Amino acid sequence: MRITINNQDIDLSSDYLTIAELMKERGVKAGGTAIALNNKIVKHENWEITRLHDGDSVTIISAAFGG
Repeated sequence: MRITINNQDIDLSSDYLTIAELMKERGVKAGGTAIALNNKIVKHENWEITRLHDGDSVTIISAAFGG
C-alpha cells in the first residue's frame, strides 16, 4: 500500500493498518499529536478503528514544547 505522510510518499508493508498501528510503527506518541486523514481531523478515540487505504494522505502534527 502506498500513502502520503506529511507530503512524503511511503510504501507500507501491510494493507490493513489503522492510524493507531501506523503511529506505533512510526514511533509517534499519541500525546500532543493530531492526525488528519485526507484533510479531515481524526479524533484520537477513532485511531484504533480508522483504516488506511492505498492513496490516502496522512498529516501528522505534533505539538512542540519549550521556548
